[in-house]
Amino acid sequence: VLVLYPSTLEEVYQEIHLIGAALDAREVAETVVADMLERADAVARAVAGAPAPRVFYEVGVFAGTIYTAGEDSFLASLVAAAGGEPITGDPLSTSISLEQLIAADPQLILLGDAAYDPSITPASVALRPGWHVMSAVRDGSIRIMLDDLLITRPGPRIAAGLEALARAIHPDLFDPI
Repeated sequence: VLVLYPSTLEEVYQEIHLIGAALDAREVAETVVADMLERADAVARAVAGAPAPRVFYEVGVFAGTIYTAGEDSFLASLVAAAGGEPITGDPLSTSISLEQLIAADPQLILLGDAAYDPSITPASVALRPGWHVMSAVRDGSIRIMLDDLLITRPGPRIAAGLEALARAIHPDLFDPI
């Protein structure tokens, strides 16, 4: 039994190599990681030197509790690699209080949970009590992340998740899809 819980892209690569060794598929793992590294390097080159906006990635809001990337988490490292400054929650619970979120003042809100709940929209977020004071809400910088499954599941498809994040954070640096 292998239990994997990477906290960085580098750890995702290492774990793919580990799985390749466990399955006697080292060459396949090496090919997968090489492709992932190439795609991650392309994102790094594209966002290099661009301003890093404060980004809040919404994982979910349940019973008044707001969930996001935990401090030093895989998701936080992915937002940083995509050219944003991640706003993070508690490292264990991944929750963040509304007061902490307001104090962090996101410049961009990415709605990962909207991929699963069509009632979560930029307009519905703007109507949440207290959210109107955040820069992202005032500026209309709220985006739905339909690729949440690629972004929040560390594995071979994470390169596509990184690209989706980078496009959401810096749409002006990428060609339209």
